[in-house]
Amino acid sequence: MFMSNSGEAGVAPKIRIRGTSSIIGNREPLWVVDGIVVNDPVEISPEELNDPDFVNRIGNAIAGLNPQDIERLDVLKGCFGHSALRFEGCQWCNCDPAYDADGNYYYYKKMVTYSEGYDFNIMNELDNSGVSQDGTSITMNVNFRFKFNDWLSANAIASYTSQNTTIEDYWGDRTNHIAELRGSEYGDVAPSTSTCPQGGQLTTQNTRQKSWTTRLQLDWNKYFGDEEKHNFNGSIGYEVSSTRYKQNQYTARGYYPDRGLSFVSNINLDDYPDYGDWLSSNVPVLTDNLSNVLSAYASFTYSWNQLVYFNLNGRIDSSNEFGHQSNDKLLPI
Repeated sequence: MFMSNSGEAGVAPKIRIRGTSSIIGNREPLWVVDGIVVNDPVEISPEELNDPDFVNRIGNAIAGLNPQDIERLDVLKGCFGHSALRFEGCQWCNCDPAYDADGNYYYYKKMVTYSEGYDFNIMNELDNSGVSQDGTSITMNVNFRFKFNDWLSANAIASYTSQNTTIEDYWGDRTNHIAELRGSEYGDVAPSTSTCPQGGQLTTQNTRQKSWTTRLQLDWNKYFGDEEKHNFNGSIGYEVSSTRYKQNQYTARGYYPDRGLSFVSNINLDDYPDYGDWLSSNVPVLTDNLSNVLSAYASFTYSWNQLVYFNLNGRIDSSNEFGHQSNDKLLPI
């Protein structure tokens, strides 16, 4: 956001990029000019830094930069978007660099509960994990309108939608997430307590959704009386809709996406009893959700000379999801 809300003369405009720091800490952006982090001209306390009038008087880190010398302005999310921070880390958000001096991934030990964990690097996690989603959808709509005379008409609508979605979420064996499941660093032999002794993890979710809706509505708009000062208009109709979701989800371990999308086999469960326990409890999750709704509604409006209006609305809904008792299946509103 670009703001200039101070009443003092000669103050500099300010920029706010919303995020976590804008709520709990320093609201000023981090300026990087030609790969170099530029600091504010005056060191001030956090209380003064969040005082808009004080900051506007002294300017910001790029207050002395000639606008004509700016070729491009990039707004980067996070700390690894710029090379200066990828190798040096960032003291503003207490994060580690992504690469070491030789250009290799820089790893640090990510804590697991209160003990030291396994090697972690955000770029490595991104390179060896991912989520893919494929979907197809078809929708058909039919709309008919019948006009009986100049003040009475009817409308019929029918709609059908079918959608299929497949989501695949995987973690490779080089990730920190799998290291925690394996109980060892990548390349080391997994201990007997491992729940993922080899390979990574793949979660597949398939969802099929089908829905249809039909609606029949009668509309009227009638003027009558002297000089047609009286008007009576409204609508009445019903709607029937049905939506069904069928979904299956399964998680498998021992996955190697870089080996022809294959899974490891012949793991001796006597050597890894915890992995065997996980396999015995790991079953597919099936979901079948059907929602049927029947609705009736009406709206009436009377007006006189377009000055006085009276309106009455009503609607009642019935659904298989309202409850098992007969008196719960109708919901007037």
